[in-house]
Amino acid sequence: SVITGNLIFVGRAIGTSSLTPALHAAMAVVGYMLGVAAGSRLAHMVGRSAPAAAWPRKATIVLSVECVVLLAANVAWIGYRTDLPSAATDVLLVALALSLGMQGAAARTIAGNPSTTYMTGALTALVEALATGRARGVDASAALGLVTLVVGAASGALLVEHASRLALLPPLA
Repeated sequence: SVITGNLIFVGRAIGTSSLTPALHAAMAVVGYMLGVAAGSRLAHMVGRSAPAAAWPRKATIVLSVECVVLLAANVAWIGYRTDLPSAATDVLLVALALSLGMQGAAARTIAGNPSTTYMTGALTALVEALATGRARGVDASAALGLVTLVVGAASGALLVEHASRLALLPPLA
């Protein structure tokens, strides 16, 4: 996951006494933690009197606030014409990590507590099934999800390269 990778970058920097390369990784982790805290607190506050539901109102509220953060990030990205000064890049990094943390907090309010590391688990299950000869037990939707994830990343990369002002719109959608 993104956070796991960033934590590894931070640990490597601490282990090598070279903290500068891990600064952005640490900012992403802190932003994510702030997002989880804010989203969890918001869900707790708005969900106290709400009845239990498969898709709770508090998830919608947290995701709506996340949408506002993503919208603000898009406005900044487009407003700076994708050429942000260093300080603005840092703020945008933290804001986007915060929105990811809010999304994770929202997921934890849903009945059954769906995993936010679904793709990692899907890949593990797929490889296990193929390696042990149990390919018939593969979840086709998980395999499709993995392909969709790669296509989405490729699409994002194409937007960054050829239509950079629009590059942050897909997560908002």
